[in-house]
Formats: sequence, structure tokens, C-alpha cells
Amino acid sequence: MAGQRELRPVGGLRLGHIAGSPVYVTPSWFLFAIMFAVILGPTVDSIEPGLGGWKYLAGFAFAVVLLASILIHEAAHTTAAQKLGYETGPIVLHFLGGHSTMLAESTRPRDQFVVGIVGPLASLSIAGVGFLAFLAHPTGLIHAAV
Repeated sequence: MAGQRELRPVGGLRLGHIAGSPVYVTPSWFLFAIMFAVILGPTVDSIEPGLGGWKYLAGFAFAVVLLASILIHEAAHTTAAQKLGYETGPIVLHFLGGHSTMLAESTRPRDQFVVGIVGPLASLSIAGVGFLAFLAHPTGLIHAAV
């Protein structure tokens, strides 16, 4: 797609494609994930004592689950834009969350609304699945993750 080379994040690790748009993770996300794992380590240890260093891997896994939910949110924006006929650029995930890119301004307010609303709707769907998992697992690491 035109313009994608300029939009590639500096130092970003390419994960693959979603709906034809490349997906990148910036180095800042890995810093966030390490901090997240270290901060959550004691909580994981209190829920599942005796894991030793594996508690940090569980904390890192929680960060990956968060990354996946952000990716779904951004992929919803990208997919909606493409369905409406707009060219899209990369999806970039970083320590603050993520962003998707439309390579042209939307031509109609309705299109802008649709592209804007599908991300939060995807997040609400993820929250619903998380709530069901929360109810299904009243204790343990899955309960803590959701």
C-alpha cells in the first residue's frame, strides 16, 4: 500500500498482517510488559504460591492478553475502514495502547462514526467474554487475569 514504508514504526517488530495491514509492536511495549510482569509477580505469588520465577512469566502472559485485546480493538477500526473503501496503513501496538491508520480522510461523517465506534464495541465484546470467564473461574490466575 502507498505510504506504509513511511508509517512503519522505528524499531518495530512486525508480527504479521490483519486484514491486509501490517501489525507492529514497538520496543516500548516490551518495556511495559517487563514492568507489568515484575509488578504483578507478587500478586501472582499470592494467588498461586510456590511458582518461583514462573510468577513473572504469568505476569508477562497477562501483558500479552492485554496486547491481544488492544490488537482486536485496533483491528476492528482497520477492518471497518477497509469495508467502507478506505486504504489503511499499519496497526502499531505500544506501551500506551495502540493505533491504526487510515491513509485518507473519511469523506462522510457516517463513515468516520462507524470506523470510530467499532473499536469500543470490540472492547465491550472482549469485556463481556472476560466477565463470563470471571464468573466461570471464581478463583485462581484466570480470575486474576480478567
